[in-house]
Amino acid sequence: MSILWCLIPSILPIIRDILVSIAAVLTPLVAWRGLSTWRRQLKGNADWEVSRRLLRETYKVRDAIHWLRVPARFKGEESPDEHLDIMLRSADPALQKRWIKLSKAFSDLRVEQIEAEVLWGSNTQDAFDPLRKIVMQIGSSVGLYLELSDLSKSLGKGNISELEPELAQELYGVLANLSTDDKPDAIEKELHSAVEKIEGLVRPHLGKRT
Repeated sequence: MSILWCLIPSILPIIRDILVSIAAVLTPLVAWRGLSTWRRQLKGNADWEVSRRLLRETYKVRDAIHWLRVPARFKGEESPDEHLDIMLRSADPALQKRWIKLSKAFSDLRVEQIEAEVLWGSNTQDAFDPLRKIVMQIGSSVGLYLELSDLSKSLGKGNISELEPELAQELYGVLANLSTDDKPDAIEKELHSAVEKIEGLVRPHLGKRT
């Protein structure tokens, strides 16, 4: 026993050095693991927040498209053959306001798309192409309609169907929702599919919040 007690003073520095060495190895490892966990939490929270905003802005665009295409704004319309009392009287200002609302909603969505591209890569943008094409189609139709409407007024025409009957029908199909209860029109079908494609990209990221 006396020999052991004699050895303790010489052993203690060695034990201390060993413990210090172990601590020196473990401290960076613990710090690294903590940092990795923190980074994963930040990434998960960022994914969740961007996903939430993307869906919110996508639904705003969808709703703005629905609102723009509501045929109820078209005063004087009594039948499909008379659809160009449509936008001629009080509808032009309504159509312009609704297009401005849709443009703003799509612009806000574009901001969130860029954030998603930063987090998830450039291939994420493919999911938004169908919706973008619908918005661009509606935008070009609004612009063309307004130009023809001004021209028809300047020529003393009753409506643009007297000026360009086939084109008027085509524009009406884009700018007015012709869906029935059991049969959505072409734009509504495309819009539903476009929103579903975005949801397919975004919703898996909503489960990543930590």
